[in-house]
This record gives sequence, C-alpha cells and structure tokens, in this order.
Amino acid sequence: MRVKSVKASISIEYAHIHLHLAAWEDTQYADKSVHAAGTGTMRIIVTGGNSGIGKATAGALAAAGHSVMIACRSIAKADETAAEMASNVEVCHVDLADLSSVRRFAASVESLDVLVNNAGVMSQSLPHTADGFEPHMGTNYLGHFALTCLLGNKIKDRVISVGSAGGVPGAV
Repeated sequence: MRVKSVKASISIEYAHIHLHLAAWEDTQYADKSVHAAGTGTMRIIVTGGNSGIGKATAGALAAAGHSVMIACRSIAKADETAAEMASNVEVCHVDLADLSSVRRFAASVESLDVLVNNAGVMSQSLPHTADGFEPHMGTNYLGHFALTCLLGNKIKDRVISVGSAGGVPGAV
C-alpha cells in the first residue's frame, strides 16, 4: 500500500477560527467563533499550549479575549510563552504521561468551557510512561482520555482533540 504525502495548512484568525484540514479529510470549520453564552468570554484549557499548534491556538484564543490556561509539563517554557501573549494566560503543570499528575490537575480545575487536547510526543526515548504504557500511546491518547473523563462533568461546552497527520505516510 502506498500513501501520498499531503501538505496540510492551518490558519487561526483572531475574530474567527478557520481550520483547513488536509485533503483526505472532509470536515472543514470556517468562520466559527468560540462564544460563551452571554459573556463572550470562555474558560479554555489548552494542553501543550507552550509550543506548536497549541501555542498558536492558545495565543489566538487569548487575543480574542478568552481566559486561557496552558497545561503542560514545562512550566518555564509555558511561562515564557504566556508572557508573549496578548492577554493574561494562566499556566499549570500536567504530565499526560503520568496518570497521577493528570488526576491532580483535574482535581484542581473547578470548571471550564472548552478543553483542547493538543499535547503530544514523538520520538520518545523513554521505554515506558510512569504507569508502564508505551510513551506515545500513554501520552498522546491515554493521558488525554483520562483527562477528558476526569473533567467530563466540569466541561460546559466542548472538547476539541487535535491530531497529527504525521503517521499518514507510515506503513504497518
């Protein structure tokens, strides 16, 4: 089986969020804004919001006036990222490769409107997570699954899960 590599693009605007997915996907969100009922401001948690797509997402949401929390492993890097953003952005520690860290973080959250499951690892050299899982599966999937389940009753609006097309050209 051969798979052609396809370039994907993403652009996040301040007034509207426009996401153009790769050619093999048939879902497209255009001119959609995230609005809270009545206030226009939402409480949004972005995992891995200290770099990459998560940083762009957190920055765009903060610039749009939302209350953003960056949840990630590296507090120092997240503090630097938050300082670059247009609004007051909170930083909290969560290590998705350690389910006890996920439980502590979820217990510290009172409520939120949107959860953006963005964080992920690639090319990890660790043989296992703290809970004994393969690092990619434990961090990219099981950690987010546990976080979403633990925050389930506290989420008022939606959960957004960011994925990668990095595995598309691969073969099993």
